[in-house]
Amino acid sequence: VGKSSNEFDLDLLETDRIFHKNHIKELCLNYRLRFLPVHLFKHGLPEEALHEWAQLEQTHETSIENLMIVAPSKTFHLKTYDDPMLFAPLGNEYYYLIHKWGNDVSPLRQLKYWPIKNAVTFLVFCFPILVNSKMIHR
Repeated sequence: VGKSSNEFDLDLLETDRIFHKNHIKELCLNYRLRFLPVHLFKHGLPEEALHEWAQLEQTHETSIENLMIVAPSKTFHLKTYDDPMLFAPLGNEYYYLIHKWGNDVSPLRQLKYWPIKNAVTFLVFCFPILVNSKMIHR
């Protein structure tokens, strides 16, 4: 069994790449993504991500384990993918972003999935449609 966090030299980490689990959860909800262990990701990691991973291990003189990935749910089942983000656990529910590829994590994607984010947004989305359809049938 692997370790739940990795041993990094905190002085060498880029602070803008450190994310709390709650921030990652919010990102996943807003963009309809999943945060799962990398071994469940069906498409291989791109060369750039593997390079970043190896570079991080070399810089921190450690072996990085228990990688997690943020990606659309379909990428955990199919061989296609958009916009995964590779994370390493730091401990205390913090994760370090190793590499991000793709560019679909955008406001347009967030808007696309906003109606199905939760029950309230779904009702807010449906209400004008229902009101409009009743006005048309008068």
